[in-house]
Amino acid sequence: MGAGADLDPDALTARITGELLADGQDDDVALVVARFIPPPLTRRNIPAVAAELAALREAVEQWAATACLPDDLLGDLQLTLGEAAANAVEHAYAGGGDFDVEIARTGDGGVDVRVRDRGRWRPEPEDNTHRGRGVDIIRALSHSVDYLQSDAGTTVHFHLTRETRALPTPPTTLPAGEIRVVHLTEDLDLAGATAQRKRLSDERGPIAVDITEVRYLSSAGIALLLELAEGRPLTVITRAGSAPARILSLSGLDSATEGFQVVRVPK
Repeated sequence: MGAGADLDPDALTARITGELLADGQDDDVALVVARFIPPPLTRRNIPAVAAELAALREAVEQWAATACLPDDLLGDLQLTLGEAAANAVEHAYAGGGDFDVEIARTGDGGVDVRVRDRGRWRPEPEDNTHRGRGVDIIRALSHSVDYLQSDAGTTVHFHLTRETRALPTPPTTLPAGEIRVVHLTEDLDLAGATAQRKRLSDERGPIAVDITEVRYLSSAGIALLLELAEGRPLTVITRAGSAPARILSLSGLDSATEGFQVVRVPK
């Protein structure tokens, strides 16, 4: 029954009885189902630098396997936690600093998340037209969100449930004619987006950016894609049902941004 480890107790009970009992047998059966809830994942004093975000995602993935998180919930956890942590990296400190993370499995099958820094958030620059989506992403995917700010720092506390938000996936097709395709494979978090921005700075004319091998797309990655779309058509090729495809749907870029097209290819 390992395949049912992420089910809630009622669903797991139904699966066990359905597979083990003869058709029509519904009496003289007693079954007790309990969920093992692992200790919270706690990381203290994480250096507030972009390079630490990939290691944090790896730690979350390992903990999620123990906690039996469904894939959709894990994807939303990685996305929201990544945005909260990136905010601590980008906005909390003028110089060096650190932040804490705590993730706990809850009795309703969801997760409770806290990200705490000890700095004071700096205002975003006035020309920061492509950023600022991280807070919106957290609010859109969370059941509840609280931002607690004081002289001692900022704590972001949010709760994700098993009922992940369904997002539309409008049909799209590859553009006609010849077009240069740029393949990206690295995670597009803060560090990855910065590296790819340097790589793509000399690109001219219409291009298609293939991110089918990218596992993680953050608001920093979205900012990079929007910059590439300035003054020219841009096609982004992603894999249907992937975490990057989900955030692109959540952002609404493919339906609201002129010249920006998303193509979803089968898994």
